[in-house]
Amino acid sequence: MTFFTGPAAVLGEPMYKGQLLAAEEINATGGLLGKRKIEILKADENAGTDANVKELRRLKLSENIDFFCGITSSGNTPALGPVAEELKLLTMFVDGCTDFLFDKAVRTRTTSSGSPTSSRRTAARPRWRSRRRGPSPSASRTSIPTTPTGATRSTT
Repeated sequence: MTFFTGPAAVLGEPMYKGQLLAAEEINATGGLLGKRKIEILKADENAGTDANVKELRRLKLSENIDFFCGITSSGNTPALGPVAEELKLLTMFVDGCTDFLFDKAVRTRTTSSGSPTSSRRTAARPRWRSRRRGPSPSASRTSIPTTPTGATRSTT
């Protein structure tokens, strides 16, 4: 879910195209774990917060998505975070993460390894290994990959 209409579409379209590229790459190698193909579903964040909450519920309950990725607006993450938690839906907010989301809206924060953490920074910004050769980046620096948006559903 990202912006496909309105002024913020300038941010949403490139994020969506990145997700399509990632899914194509993963599917070309056999899918997740070599056996689960990724299907990308598209939803416009410009619909408004209430409509986005309804759409997230619909995606999980009707479309049976396994993973939700997206959101550009910091006005939407505080509303969608608790719903994703309630639905027990693996979720990655690409942008629009606010302190409010982790301080007030979502009770349990986890790191990329799944262990509870009290650090908002760790929960919002998991550390990723750099693919470049040469010296490792400083341990105090966090590298955040440009991750596309949308909802994914694995298919067999």
